[in-house]
Amino acid sequence: MMFAAGIGIGLLFFGVLEPVYYNFSESGAGRPLGINIADKEYIGIVGTIHHWGLEGWAVYAAVGLSLGIFSYHYGFPLTLRSAFVPLLGERVRGARGHPIDTAAVFATLFGLTTSLGLGAGQVAAGLNEIFGITPTPAVTVWLIIGITAIALGSSTSGDGCWG
Repeated sequence: MMFAAGIGIGLLFFGVLEPVYYNFSESGAGRPLGINIADKEYIGIVGTIHHWGLEGWAVYAAVGLSLGIFSYHYGFPLTLRSAFVPLLGERVRGARGHPIDTAAVFATLFGLTTSLGLGAGQVAAGLNEIFGITPTPAVTVWLIIGITAIALGSSTSGDGCWG
């Protein structure tokens, strides 16, 4: 769910925003080494591929591989503290491992709220375009509450699409 939230809103929001921003920005923002304005289409595509290509997916791969190796191969719990076994050794099993897991939970929380906020803003703009509903902060808050309720109901119901 977290992976889908992070990548989903990233691709939907920034996958469209970045090439358009680089293409229409006259300030030269995001143009490395002073590349000419004539090359702005090239920079728009290269910048987007850089952010959403191999480099963007490598972060997920690094975390997934470290969790997989230390959890399934070495028998450690499926928590982020298990990835720190080479650095801290067996000390990750005790109280010294709690700050690692706490930091992981907060990083996940902040990442999810960013995705939820960007997604709610995008849905509010879509509602304005289709139904004429003005995207006020109250509409955005109600969208966040509704999306959260749907996700919470889906997560706690126990009924999946498999059965």
